[in-house]
Amino acid sequence: MIDDLEKECKTLTNVVMRSRVLTMNLIPISPRTEQFTLDLIQNFRIQIVSANHKWESPLITSEGNGDIMLEWLSTKRRLSIHIIAGSAVEYLKSWGFHILDNMEDGIISDAQILPHWLWFKENYHFE
Repeated sequence: MIDDLEKECKTLTNVVMRSRVLTMNLIPISPRTEQFTLDLIQNFRIQIVSANHKWESPLITSEGNGDIMLEWLSTKRRLSIHIIAGSAVEYLKSWGFHILDNMEDGIISDAQILPHWLWFKENYHFE
């Protein structure tokens, strides 16, 4: 569990550093957003492990707009958490290509991750 946390911290640091170095028409990730994201990951991890579920590290990325995206992907489902400017957190669940029938989105608080995680893990096996 400590190794995963160290890995996630390093990944987040790399994403943040790239956003600060590659600032041509990009907005770097602020220290506030970086810390907010790290705290969010730790809180998510505690909730999931406390509920006796296995934690899987997310893919951590940024699109150059100062925001951070956490994503868990499977062959049939995707759970995305979008951290906007270190405060607002949105989620997107998708299980197909049709935007009206196969996707759900909304605002999420750090206390609400478990139901979304359980949805993602339902009938899912990591390969």
